[in-house]
Amino acid sequence: MSQGKKIASGLRWNIVDTVAVKGVGFFIILLLTRLLTPEDFGILSIVMVFTTVGTAIIEGGLGMSLIRDNEANSLDYSTILISNVVISLLVYGVVYLIAPWVALFFDEPKITDLLRVLGLNFIIMSLSVVQTSILMKEMDFKTLTISTFPSNVIGGGVAIWAAYTGAGVWSLVILPLVTQTCRSFLLFILSKWKFKFQFSKLKFKKHLLFGYRLVLSTILNTLFMELYSLLIGKQFSVTTLGYYSRARVFTFFPVNIIGSVISNVSYPMLANMQSKKKEVTIQYQKILKSSFFLLAGLMVTLHVIAEPLFLWLFTETWAEFIPYFKIMCLSVVLVPIHEINLNVFKVFDRTDLLLKIEIFKKFLIAMVLAVGYFWDIKTMLWVMVATGYISLYINSYYAGKIINYPTSQQLIHMLPTFLAAIFVGFLGYYVDSLIVNAHLIIRILSLGVLTVSMYLAISYFIKNDGLSELIILAKKLIQIDKKQG
Repeated sequence: MSQGKKIASGLRWNIVDTVAVKGVGFFIILLLTRLLTPEDFGILSIVMVFTTVGTAIIEGGLGMSLIRDNEANSLDYSTILISNVVISLLVYGVVYLIAPWVALFFDEPKITDLLRVLGLNFIIMSLSVVQTSILMKEMDFKTLTISTFPSNVIGGGVAIWAAYTGAGVWSLVILPLVTQTCRSFLLFILSKWKFKFQFSKLKFKKHLLFGYRLVLSTILNTLFMELYSLLIGKQFSVTTLGYYSRARVFTFFPVNIIGSVISNVSYPMLANMQSKKKEVTIQYQKILKSSFFLLAGLMVTLHVIAEPLFLWLFTETWAEFIPYFKIMCLSVVLVPIHEINLNVFKVFDRTDLLLKIEIFKKFLIAMVLAVGYFWDIKTMLWVMVATGYISLYINSYYAGKIINYPTSQQLIHMLPTFLAAIFVGFLGYYVDSLIVNAHLIIRILSLGVLTVSMYLAISYFIKNDGLSELIILAKKLIQIDKKQG
């Protein structure tokens, strides 16, 4: 299969993953939100801070190094799998020991057992990182989707049953444990590579040299992303943290879908082009324009329809998180662009520069966050928006220098999309003020159709490159489907 067909096939299966796997996941989240309380989600958010950092360590640099290494063989794979298992055991040991101290700090006794049980996911996850990396390297997203979809269905079904029978916050722990167990098992069965007990110190050092800086930068980024949860849980209340966590989940859900598709496809694609910097720059521009166009349109639509949508889904019980959601929409629109920038650093083996940038950015964020901490939660969220834009500028500046794509040029390419989204957002709010007393369903449909149609119409009229790139990509996918059919 040619590189172009492989990319299109990978993208197509990522879209299938988006619709099927992520769609099931979203349905599960909706049901669990209706069955559980803000306090349950607040407690889980505290636990997830520590498990997310552990996951970043296990899933991070070594797996990415395998994807980047075009000469990796069975010895590399076995070495990394053994290394990941050992690392996961060490990480779990640390989490097990600190669990009582975390519970004491937040004055929530449940956290000890919850953290120790959920931490087992580190070990389960470590068994499938290599298989995932191999499939991503080969852009075999079909197999990844086939292994993930039934796992999500089974894990979600068990979690919903547990929540319905009164398990409370434990149902949220059951969900990732069952899902990851099923996924690791299926990947072992479906993967063409079979584990052999062999280990090479040279191979380990080789991948560690690339991976450790990436892991450190990922940990830094994860810690600061989760720092908001720790500060909110400590400064305000577990219930407030529950509202924040739900706003964050629903904001990041569409972002993570688009971001994961872009990252999963662009990283191996750019890695295969690393010797052709000009080609990398061309592809980078296309991905930047199309991803920003897609996500800006989606987030401005969600921002406009947020109030009637969430009141209809969850009633007044969860109304408090709607303002949080609307503020966060303004920052997460940049996430896919961050993902593309990070891939540039990884492709050209500049994880040393990436680590330095992450340290510098976190220093700036810490200073700004220290100010927001002494205000209310909404102020903290506006701080999040500000730091997101600061981070974008820093990332794009240095990534642009690597591939000769200046930040000024990137901003110019993003400007038409930005202006279209701003105009449509104000228009949506004006129309909503006229129909505010209408039925919730009427408001959702009217605002949704108006926002999307106007966004597409304006983009078509001004000949937005982002829309053009998406149309070209859609045509390529349709052509490949016809040829395969």
